[in-house]
Amino acid sequence: MAGSDAWSCAASGPVNRPINAAMSDPRSLKRIAHPFAYYWNNTLIKPDKLVKAAPFSAYDKHYLCYDDRMNRREMLKSGLLLSAMAGLPARAFAQVNPTAARDRRLFAIARQQLERAGSAVWRKDIVGIADFGLHSAERRFHFVDLDNERVQSFHVSHGSGSDSEHDGWLKRYSNIEGSEATCRGAFLTRSWYVGKYGTSIRLDGLDMTNSNALPRAIVMHQANYATPEHVARFGRLGRSNGCFAMGPEQFDRALIDLGGGRLLYADSMGLAEDGSSLPPPIAQVDLLRNELGAIYESPSPSAY
Repeated sequence: MAGSDAWSCAASGPVNRPINAAMSDPRSLKRIAHPFAYYWNNTLIKPDKLVKAAPFSAYDKHYLCYDDRMNRREMLKSGLLLSAMAGLPARAFAQVNPTAARDRRLFAIARQQLERAGSAVWRKDIVGIADFGLHSAERRFHFVDLDNERVQSFHVSHGSGSDSEHDGWLKRYSNIEGSEATCRGAFLTRSWYVGKYGTSIRLDGLDMTNSNALPRAIVMHQANYATPEHVARFGRLGRSNGCFAMGPEQFDRALIDLGGGRLLYADSMGLAEDGSSLPPPIAQVDLLRNELGAIYESPSPSAY
């Protein structure tokens, strides 16, 4: 062993330190041996065999040595790995959750609206938020899971009365029966029922801006015109009669996550994925009816 400078002794002090003087406890020896292969009397001894090779008395005046070149290589690789891992969490988080800033705003909106609704909402774990400040090609319906601090986003249609130009932008909200427009505000999800579009979810409007949701039959339902494939083909979703229409696969999630007693909130927030607010390219208005029965437009207050 002494003739080869490729070997260095395991002990940190001067070379040729007797093993029984350096470490007489087999457990210590095994711990120090890992993870490298050690040599005793020029014989390779793997860490799992080291303490079983012979009684410790047999190691007297012999020297436990290891391949110093291997050690340096392992240390180098370990150092590179640790250096890479040191910067990993921030980068990994940025890659896995690029919508973190937006999600924080959605959590805040969900909690604010739950507090405003109070005891009217009895299931407060998940809130549905429809952001009609975004184009219909965007995933603008958010399932905000407050218990697990998680957000999932899907497509949702708006009403034809809100977008007579059919360009994908909502321009008018309305609570008027027959308007076929989307209405804004807080909704309480009610029971399931089977209708024209299959299993659907009834909605009860909690604000003056959506108080006619039940008589207007404003509900959540599935529709083939509200799928990602429709967006890919036409660049926008189709329009509903004022209902919250989602693709069949996406709506299955709504049946589970937004079942009776939860909150759905609709407004124009225009939340981009990076958390910034993007105002729509055209002004949005509320379509209202005055005491004489005349219909007029009023600028729509929103989260902008």
